[in-house]
Amino acid sequence: MTLEVLPSLTTATNAHGPMPLKTREVVLLGYAEDTRLLLDSMRDDVEVWGINMANAFTKRKGHYWFQLHPRSWATGGNAPTGYYGRPKEHLDFLRKFEGEAVWMLESATDIPKMRLYPRAEIASLYGEYLTSTFAYMLALALYEHDHGMPIQTVHLFGINLSALEEYAGQRPCAEYWLGRLEQAGVRVDVPAASALLKGAVYPKRGEDLSEHGLQRHQHLKEKYMVAWALTNTALAMQTELKHWAKFLSKMSKQFQWPKEQVVELQAHFDKRFGVLEQMGNQFGADVNGSLGAYKDNQHWLGLLGAHDFKAPALPALQIPSDMLIEDFSVPEEKKI
Repeated sequence: MTLEVLPSLTTATNAHGPMPLKTREVVLLGYAEDTRLLLDSMRDDVEVWGINMANAFTKRKGHYWFQLHPRSWATGGNAPTGYYGRPKEHLDFLRKFEGEAVWMLESATDIPKMRLYPRAEIASLYGEYLTSTFAYMLALALYEHDHGMPIQTVHLFGINLSALEEYAGQRPCAEYWLGRLEQAGVRVDVPAASALLKGAVYPKRGEDLSEHGLQRHQHLKEKYMVAWALTNTALAMQTELKHWAKFLSKMSKQFQWPKEQVVELQAHFDKRFGVLEQMGNQFGADVNGSLGAYKDNQHWLGLLGAHDFKAPALPALQIPSDMLIEDFSVPEEKKI
């Protein structure tokens, strides 16, 4: 089976007839900060295969680009932008792309270099285990390698897959395709900072660093939750204090309280609000600090192959709405 959208590159010719085709070196470029800049040290003739808005991290010209989402797609519950869940600049980039192809799953006639991804052909040959854009990229690399477009090395820069949601759903699939590539004779270059193709050797899991990492992960989750609860409490108390300040100000004018009493109340309010504000800032800093440590530890757990799959998503801070400062009626069904 051949892929019609790609040229046949089994051999090149010169004056003496057919000659072996030069093998290719490919860089798959993602977002991860600790490895994406490795592209800067590569030769100019490497092929850059990028995803989404990874062009923001390099001045290199892309060979292939991958945008597999529907144009109406939206991220994290946000309203659709009409530009594949990205800013309009992303669509402009795709329209002006000067490389060989922008691979997509849906047709886009306004993108000149658009090519439909050969999903059916790849699925018929290798199966349809494709849980991320990176998996699609690796599968295409394997297809091209097997069909007259040999690849010598695939480098994975900016692709760590160590976050919880990535680890559970995307990393095993990416590692499957990396194994298929190696089996086909392609050298796979995974940076040391990436969690891919790394893990504790069974049965020594309890004897190595992974056990320490899991224990620390639990400690950091507990530390985050304590800071989260204290911060939300301080913020809620600030909101309630604002309500009473507004209410007492109204009462003091209505009943013409003595000036000395108003000044005393104001001083008490200022002092108490200052304490609560300081508490909120300190607890908020603890939230950010513990969350940063949690995410960093999560990365190292990924490298050790000991990720905590049961770890729930950490709750975000909820800033009390200013509407709570005002008096409001309790709905009938909530009245005692």
